[in-house]
Amino acid sequence: MFTHIFNNLAKDQNILKIRNSGYLIHDADKAVKKGIDDIKSSIVYIDSQAKNTWKEFENYKFKKIGDKITDEVVKLWDDSMDALRYGVRYIKKNKLGGGIQVFRF
Repeated sequence: MFTHIFNNLAKDQNILKIRNSGYLIHDADKAVKKGIDDIKSSIVYIDSQAKNTWKEFENYKFKKIGDKITDEVVKLWDDSMDALRYGVRYIKKNKLGGGIQVFRF
């Protein structure tokens, strides 16, 4: 099994050190809307012990203008969601996975 690390920072010196140590690091695709769409069309299994990840799922919100809900995500307490988007986006872009639903196990 390969371990993939997704970098969401610009050319950070620590990332370069990790990459130079032989780890596979990908620059994260930060396209929020596309990443959310990818998650919605995939199967994701998340351990029931990942309490903070589940809290983030339950509290994930989109900005509202009046009564209209926009496609823009409220960027608050969403680190797990970002990591999930990066991984699923990589899988989708590289045609490594199939359809998705989120399951608690």
